[in-house]
Amino acid sequence: GLSDPFADTMPLEYNELWVTMPVSLRGRRYMYPIMMLLDDDIGLVSGHDLIGCPKKLANLTFTFSPRPGPSSRVFLEVSRRGRHVLRVKGQITSHKQRPVFGVNAHSDPGSDILWLFSQQFPWDLAQDLPRFLFLQSVERTYDQREMLDVEV
Repeated sequence: GLSDPFADTMPLEYNELWVTMPVSLRGRRYMYPIMMLLDDDIGLVSGHDLIGCPKKLANLTFTFSPRPGPSSRVFLEVSRRGRHVLRVKGQITSHKQRPVFGVNAHSDPGSDILWLFSQQFPWDLAQDLPRFLFLQSVERTYDQREMLDVEV
């Protein structure tokens, strides 16, 4: 859900790839999303239209061989409007990986996310001014493993 990330009241389950860049505001480091590619129109509308997230629809395809888990090959392909955006492939190992900064390790002060709330067409120019929001994301990581022979 939107108010409680672990509630089942509004399960928004979709694949999303963030492109972020490190920024500094008032002497503090943040990650700022400059593009978010996702494969679900509800996630697009809820993020883009409600708060101005830089979301775009795309095709995200995961393939595992023989199946997800240790020693499998993984292939990720991202495309938008028929154009290739990103391809990643590699070998999943049996070695467990600790949380990774920028992915799911949010104890580092520089891992907070900086959002700029802005409306494309403000209704009230006195109230609908751009605003900053600072937060840490929440992810459920069930299993995290190293990858070998990664090609991008």
